[in-house]
Amino acid sequence: MKKIFYLLPIFCFFALTLTGCSGADINTYIKSNVSEDCSCYFVGETNNFYVNLFSGKREQPYKLDGVANKMVDYTIVSVQKRGDVSFNELQYCIEIDDKTYEGAFSPNPYDNTLDTDLEIAVSADSKIFVYIKLADNTEVASLNNVSNNFLINSTTALDIAVDEVIATKPEIDKSLTYECFIQVLNKDDNAHLYFWIVNIVSSSGDMYNIIIDTTTGQVLAKKL
Repeated sequence: MKKIFYLLPIFCFFALTLTGCSGADINTYIKSNVSEDCSCYFVGETNNFYVNLFSGKREQPYKLDGVANKMVDYTIVSVQKRGDVSFNELQYCIEIDDKTYEGAFSPNPYDNTLDTDLEIAVSADSKIFVYIKLADNTEVASLNNVSNNFLINSTTALDIAVDEVIATKPEIDKSLTYECFIQVLNKDDNAHLYFWIVNIVSSSGDMYNIIIDTTTGQVLAKKL
């Protein structure tokens, strides 16, 4: 079974180094030290499950330590119960374009979803079908790339987040290294509301969290 590196409940991440930099240089360091970039976000549903798929690149090993590492492809498929259905183990068959992946979902220790990491990257126009195998039948979800509708992409979201941190905390310690992760937050599967989440982590353990509107780029919430 492939090992899944679980994300914190609402965060996702990129990388930056502020050491000895002026404000004008910060974005350059961020873009050259990426730790995670969620580039695609697909959603779908069946009678009994919500299905989310998010894909891109992230560091390996995956650590919240303020240091960016080598990037690898990832695609996490996550399912959440929406109906009154019971099972001991949930098997899947996932069709992405002309390839098929089979296995079993694993419980996510941070929430009530079941996940798997396919360790690949999908494209924005991929055709994706997720077959969920129950004891007496199989349910299928056809996934739609909702991130195609975002007016704010991940690069712009990162720029907005870093500008917000620097403007709010001009005393930020530039002798440290920093690592940022960016992810799409699906606030409510039924409501179809999506946001960018940027989490910036320093080498001393400081964390700055920013939630950004995917349409307007407005900072909706922050913890600095």
